[in-house]
Amino acid sequence: HHHHKQQKRSKRRRIWLFGRLKRTEDLLPPSPSPPPPQQLPPVQTTKLEVEEEQSKWEAEVVLVDHRCEKDIESLAAIKIQTAYRGYLARKALRALKGFVRLQAIIRGQAVRKQAMTTFKCLQAIVNIQSQVCTKRGK
Repeated sequence: HHHHKQQKRSKRRRIWLFGRLKRTEDLLPPSPSPPPPQQLPPVQTTKLEVEEEQSKWEAEVVLVDHRCEKDIESLAAIKIQTAYRGYLARKALRALKGFVRLQAIIRGQAVRKQAMTTFKCLQAIVNIQSQVCTKRGK
């Protein structure tokens, strides 16, 4: 039972490559076809056949070039997005730091105000006590 589960898991294993999901079977190179058993006799090739073959190869090169351009474009897009996300994260962090600093200043002012109020109340109590003491002394 355990072996069957492991076999199933390895069959369904997937890999993420630049946003495209691929199965591991897709990533394995195709097995090379066996070479033909007999040697072909030398063939006289015409200029037209050579040109056709050359144009096929040129088309293939253009196709490969196009794929490379697409890959380069996607890599460039990923780099741009990463840089922009980093910029936004730093901007948000700066805003948060500013907000925390502002909060601390406001808290400090509130604490000072409360301390002054408490000090004034204590001063008033001391004044009242001293007045009561002077009246008792008379």
